[in-house]
Amino acid sequence: MRRVFLVAFAAVLPGALTAQVNVTSAKAGLVHYFDGEVELDGKPVEVKAAQFATVRKLSTLETKDGRAEILLAPGSFARLGENSGFKMVEPSLESTIIELTSGTMVVEVGEVEKGTSLTVRAAGSTVTIAKTGIYAFRTSEPAELRVHDGEATVSNNGQSTVVKEGRLVGLATNGQFVAAKFDKDSGDGLYRWSKRRASYIAMANVSAANAIHTRGLGG
Repeated sequence: MRRVFLVAFAAVLPGALTAQVNVTSAKAGLVHYFDGEVELDGKPVEVKAAQFATVRKLSTLETKDGRAEILLAPGSFARLGENSGFKMVEPSLESTIIELTSGTMVVEVGEVEKGTSLTVRAAGSTVTIAKTGIYAFRTSEPAELRVHDGEATVSNNGQSTVVKEGRLVGLATNGQFVAAKFDKDSGDGLYRWSKRRASYIAMANVSAANAIHTRGLGG
C-alpha cells in the first residue's frame, strides 16, 4: 500500500523542522495527511513539493483503500476511514460545516475559538460541536455518533439532544433519540489510528518548537 506522510513527519527531516507548526490555512479543508488510495473530486490525490491538496467548498474527498486527515482549524482534524466520503459544505473557519456522506470519520477538536462553530452532517442528522473532544461518526450499521470526549448537540426532524462524554446516539432516527453508554476508552481501527495520528502530530510540534527555541538561543 502506498503511504504518504505530508506534515507530521516533516518535523523530523533536516531543514524542515518548522514544517508542522507553519502549515496553516485561512479556510478548513487542507488535506494534512493521507495513506493509500484517496480521491478529491474524482481525481487521485498526489503529493507535490511544498503543496497540499485542499477540499474546497462543495468539493468531495473519497477514500478507497486508504485513510485521510483533513485540517479543520488549528488543532482540529477530521479523519476518514477506508471507503468513506467527505464533503466540504462551508470551509469558513468562523462557521465550518462538513458532511460525512458515507463510511466512518473521527473528528478531533483541539480547541474552540470564541465566535466559531463546527457542524457535522451525517445520516440525516446535524451535529453541532462546541467543546474540545473526540467524536466518532458512522453512516450505517448502525448510523451513530460516539462522544469519546467532549459534548455535542444532535438535531434531526426538529428534535435535538445533548450527547455527553461516554454516550452514543443513533443518527438516522427521525428525531427519536435514545442515548446509551459505551466504553469511551475503546474504539475501532479508525479510532486507534486517529489516536496515533494525534500523538505523531504532538511529537512533531514539540520537536519543531524545540528546534525553534534552540535556533533562537544560538542566534
